[in-house]
Amino acid sequence: MDGKQNPILSGELPQSVSSNTPNLNNIYPNPNEEKSISNRDYQQPSIETNNKTPSSKNKKPLIIVIVSAIIIASVAAIFFIPKLLGPNKKEMESTLESIDYVLPSTISACKEVRDNAYSHILKADLYEMEVNSCRESVDALFKLVDEFNTAGDTEIQKAFNDFKSSLDVNMPNPDQLENTLKIYTAMHDFNYALYDFQADGKSIDYKTEKGENLINAANYFSNLSDEELAKFGNEVKQLYSEMYDTWQQFATEINERGENEQTNSDKYKIAVKNFYDYVNNNIPNISSTYPLANDENGEISNTLNNLINMIH
Repeated sequence: MDGKQNPILSGELPQSVSSNTPNLNNIYPNPNEEKSISNRDYQQPSIETNNKTPSSKNKKPLIIVIVSAIIIASVAAIFFIPKLLGPNKKEMESTLESIDYVLPSTISACKEVRDNAYSHILKADLYEMEVNSCRESVDALFKLVDEFNTAGDTEIQKAFNDFKSSLDVNMPNPDQLENTLKIYTAMHDFNYALYDFQADGKSIDYKTEKGENLINAANYFSNLSDEELAKFGNEVKQLYSEMYDTWQQFATEINERGENEQTNSDKYKIAVKNFYDYVNNNIPNISSTYPLANDENGEISNTLNNLINMIH
């Protein structure tokens, strides 16, 4: 076997291997062998890429939610923040313009009721129309006043309080108005009945009818808790009773004894004088106790103008 190669035995490596023989470890790497750092670095980019992909997808709905929230908040600010902060200047100006428009007509309507309460010629149905006009005007005025909001401005609030105080002193609010108008109506009824009674005197029956109307008007005052008006009503009824009694005695005397027998004439004349003197000198001025459209000296208007000037 000289000159020949020895046979390769099982389990042995050939003693003579070419340096060009490929390394099988490079082709079939050992699974138990730790991977090199370069291999780990190589795998990392794919891991990062996989993590970023779902994150970028979730950002779109998140942005939509944020934008929607901003829009909703803006709308809420437009509608609700002015409510929280109170009316703006334009709203106050608008309300004051309405008040300034309604106030003069209210004062005018209620002044008719106040002045004509002592009228001797205005009939009851016409006076009632004036009363209704005053009532409606006052209701409209105070509704506007209740709507006015100073928005927390201290100076405007003070000016508004001055106006409101002047209004309360010189014009009854809706809660007080009805009672006030009843008193003015009663005063008108009394004055109209008094004039009607004075204009007569020709016959017993006719004068008695007129007198009954006068006493019915005085009865309203007698039943009031107002001491001045109650006293006036009671005195009128008492003096009227004395006047009527002496008149009846005088009339009876004339009928029985003739016109030349007038022994009760002086008593009747004195009773008549006492009645009219008391009525003319003591009839109450209800406008001082029950003010209605008292603005002759600008008691109401001046305070409103001051408030308007502060807004403009």
